[in-house]
Amino acid sequence: MGENCGKESECCRSETSGCCDSSEDYMEKGDYLKELADEAWSELMKEKIKKILEKANGERMNKTAQLIADARYSYWMNKMKAKAEEDSWKEKISMSMME
Repeated sequence: MGENCGKESECCRSETSGCCDSSEDYMEKGDYLKELADEAWSELMKEKIKKILEKANGERMNKTAQLIADARYSYWMNKMKAKAEEDSWKEKISMSMME
């Protein structure tokens, strides 16, 4: 029973099975929890930095972001229009060859 107690084994995913209660698994859980705490600390630090940056530069960044969004929207609209025109010409050429 204990030989099937890998991380991905069925017994470890079962709530009723006790086959994975080895000290090695407790160490792995401890490592996991340390990593989880490190990730949480990093995420919290990022959130705090974002708040400071937003307070210091938010309005300027909003204007810049709006300009970038407008420019990219215009780019993609023109690209789709050009593609539609190209497709139309291809269709006309194809039709002329069938006449």
